Amino acid sequence: MTDALITSDVVELVRARGWARVTMGALARAAGVSRQTLYNRFGSRESVAEAYVVREIDLAFDAAFTVVGAYEDPTDALAAAVDVLLAQVARSLAGALSAASEPDRFIALTSLTLAHGVERLADLVGWLRADLPVADRRAVADVLCRLIVSNAMVPPEDRGDAVAAMVSRLQL
Repeated sequence: MTDALITSDVVELVRARGWARVTMGALARAAGVSRQTLYNRFGSRESVAEAYVVREIDLAFDAAFTVVGAYEDPTDALAAAVDVLLAQVARSLAGALSAASEPDRFIALTSLTLAHGVERLADLVGWLRADLPVADRRAVADVLCRLIVSNAMVPPEDRGDAVAAMVSRLQL
C-alpha cells in the first residue's frame, strides 16, 4: 500500500530534481507536513526512498492497467502494458534507484522494486489469463520485471518492437 504522505507533489518534486538533490525539508513541504512529521513517520531518508519507489511502481502499473482494456488478445495487451511500464519506469524510477549512495542501498531499492513489481505484474498477468497457474503468472512477472528494471537502468539505444516480440514468444 502506498503511503499517503508520498503525494503527487512529492513525486513531481523528485522527478524534477532527482532523488539525490531533494532534501527532507523539500519533501516535507511537498507533502504538506513538517520535517519532523516526515522523520516520525519514516525514520530516515532511505525509508522515504522506499515509499517513493513503491508509489512510482503503483503509478506505473495504474497506467499499464489502463491500456490493457483496449486489447482483446492477452498477448497484445501484455505487450502494450510492458511498453507502458518500460516508459514509466525509465522516466521516474531510474533516478531514484541510481541515486542510492551505497551499493547495499541500491541493491535494497532494486530488490524492493522487483518484489513489488512482480506482485503487481503477476496480478496483471492473472487478470489477462486467469487460467494460468499462479506459479506461471509469477514466473512471467518475474522475468518481465527484471527486463523492465534493467531497461530503466541501462536503456537500449533502440528497443523498437523487441518487447512485443519477446512477449509474443511467451504465448500467453
